[in-house]
Amino acid sequence: MIPYRLQFSGIRDYKPTRILFGQANDHILITGPNGTGKSTISFCMGAVLYSSKIDLEGLRSNNLPSHQKWRAMVELTFKNEGPSRIDAAPFVSFQLMIEQDANRGVLQREYHVLTGESEDELTVSDIYRSGDANQRNFTTYKEDLQFKYKIDSDLFYLIWYQQEVNQFAVMAPEERFRRFSEMHNITEIQQLWETAIEGVKELEQELAAAKTVVKQAEFNLKLAKEEFDRLKNNKARLYEAGKAHILYTMSLVQLYNNQKLELVEKQKKQTNIHQDTEIKIGQIKNQIEKAKLLLQELRKKQLQMDEEKRSKSTLLEQLSKKRETLIVTEQELKDQLFHTEEQRKQLRFTEDVTKAKFDDAQQELVIIEQQYKQLQQQLTNLTIQKDELNGNRLTLKWELEQIEKGRKQSHS
Repeated sequence: MIPYRLQFSGIRDYKPTRILFGQANDHILITGPNGTGKSTISFCMGAVLYSSKIDLEGLRSNNLPSHQKWRAMVELTFKNEGPSRIDAAPFVSFQLMIEQDANRGVLQREYHVLTGESEDELTVSDIYRSGDANQRNFTTYKEDLQFKYKIDSDLFYLIWYQQEVNQFAVMAPEERFRRFSEMHNITEIQQLWETAIEGVKELEQELAAAKTVVKQAEFNLKLAKEEFDRLKNNKARLYEAGKAHILYTMSLVQLYNNQKLELVEKQKKQTNIHQDTEIKIGQIKNQIEKAKLLLQELRKKQLQMDEEKRSKSTLLEQLSKKRETLIVTEQELKDQLFHTEEQRKQLRFTEDVTKAKFDDAQQELVIIEQQYKQLQQQLTNLTIQKDELNGNRLTLKWELEQIEKGRKQSHS
């Protein structure tokens, strides 16, 4: 559907006018001074297409007497071809009939749709009136324009009025793009564009925030660089100090290892000494046990010897008493012998008897003296053995004390 022809009459101060718009690819330029009616042409097109932006009384001539009835007609013809071709006759024309009684009475209007095979052979196919019984009213006319003929002037912005052009020129880019999207039925793209604009604004805000962050980062980088330089210098100093510390530590480690080896050797020696000491202690313990056993045996022997000494002493005492008795007896026998000798002199027949008795007494005295000497010798021997045992006991006691001291020192 391409605008082909516009004709009108009774509009303002225009004479009946017919304007051809040319072929599909032609462009029409209407020029003239202000007030010559250029905008009126666009108002006529909007009025016949039932635009809500047009006030029909604005098409009335101010020079028309108030007592005179106003009649006007506007007809806009489309050639049904091009990309927006619809299922209709080659030519489709929309006609507006206006009538207003004198003294600006009630304004009446009708919309006609005419179709035909040529622009000069058009017939009425539909008529739309206010309150039509067949529901062919203005609302139906508006819907048919939009859905059937697809030339709604307001919805698709087919007509731009002078005021709208000025508004479009100064409106915000977002609103301008919204209008443009509505014109070309690309609202989805417009919504995406608005979303993109919001995204751009957000990105601009983020960019501003990022710039602030960058400045802060540059400042932090400067501080970090200064800190890095300080750290670098500290690192160099720490490296030198660490190097010296490592050398010192290595020397300490070497010294420690050497001392550790020496300590291990000493520990081995101490272990050997400890083992030897343990062996010696074991040997000493064995010796102590043997000494104890020997001491017990010596004590037993000493007890036996003491007992034997007491027995010998008793026997010695008995022998001494017996010796004394024998001495007395000897003296008595001597006395008797003297008396006997005297008697012998008097009694010669008793001499042999008396001599035999005397010999027997002499022999018995010799035996007793021998036993006495043996007992004295045994007593002397026992005294010597006792002294030796006492000396051995003191020696063993001293050795035991020395062994205990050595064992305590080895444990400590």
